[in-house]
Amino acid sequence: MTRQLYFEMCEALGTQPLESEIPIELEDLPTEIQEILELYRQLEDRYAEFSGVFLGKSYIGFSQLHEIFSPSLDKVFCLRILRYIDSLRIEDASIKAERQKKMTPKKVGE
Repeated sequence: MTRQLYFEMCEALGTQPLESEIPIELEDLPTEIQEILELYRQLEDRYAEFSGVFLGKSYIGFSQLHEIFSPSLDKVFCLRILRYIDSLRIEDASIKAERQKKMTPKKVGE
């Protein structure tokens, strides 16, 4: 939910926005994190061949992309943040895939 949608929802419900519930926007984050997120978006996604489950980012070309999007930031720091973001997305994709698998009816003989 965007900040604007949150404010519109509060207005429609006649409630006061709570500071702790106002969604964070990209521009609220430190510049360094914005640069790392842009770098993350540029990395290629990898998916499992048959299931289509997200396996994480490919880090081929990381050094070149680092030089373009965040040259002032330490490479190791960037890589640690990128790997952390990747681990969260991989975990989320795994949970969603498992949930989908449970909801899919089994075929006869399985």
